[in-house]
Amino acid sequence: MKYDESVDVLKTHFGFQVPRGTSVLFSQYISLIREWNRFAGLVSPADEVKLDDHIADSLSLVPYLGSPSTAGIKCLDIGSG
Repeated sequence: MKYDESVDVLKTHFGFQVPRGTSVLFSQYISLIREWNRFAGLVSPADEVKLDDHIADSLSLVPYLGSPSTAGIKCLDIGSG
């Protein structure tokens, strides 16, 4: 999956420490979005099939945000919809 590749890029090219099991957590998160999307309309049907891409895209900004634990940086993704 694309987020697995993104996690690898964060580790190898940017030296970002990604906790073990992060890819599994992303898989669980996607499963929850798909499950609850039927009831709450969280994403459009077209976007539901591209959730991996959305996560990979959001991970591309991580190297530029700094470490929240050391820099006190907070970030919120409010989306565009």
